[in-house]
Amino acid sequence: MANRKDEGDYHNVRCSRNNPQHVYVNKILSDLNMDIYKSKNQFIIDAVEAYCKMLNQDDLTVNATIERARKEGYVTRKDLDEIKRDICSRVVKEVQQEVISMLGTALAAKQSVNVTEETTKVKEDNFGEVNDAVVGLATNWVD
Repeated sequence: MANRKDEGDYHNVRCSRNNPQHVYVNKILSDLNMDIYKSKNQFIIDAVEAYCKMLNQDDLTVNATIERARKEGYVTRKDLDEIKRDICSRVVKEVQQEVISMLGTALAAKQSVNVTEETTKVKEDNFGEVNDAVVGLATNWVD
């Protein structure tokens, strides 16, 4: 063992004889076709790598979980107060716009009523009989 080229990290695998999954894996490893695979070690490495690539890498390792938590961060009271102020200012702006819109609509409706009343008074008081077509055209022109 002293003549090894690679001083790698070692991870031992124990296959239980009572667990069907372990029995299945042990059977595969014991009867592995060495013409296709270099070694049992490389087969296990390839299998673990393929499995890990299929999984969500964020939850696979402790460091990845810690990094994700750090990126997401925690919400502080200061953050909550800032969010609250932002929401309040947006609500106030929307309410102001809605009130302005309603006032504009109400004023336009009132102005329309006043023009119609004035036209009717002019029609009856000053000119006696006035052609209805002329009054309609005048009303449309004023609006």
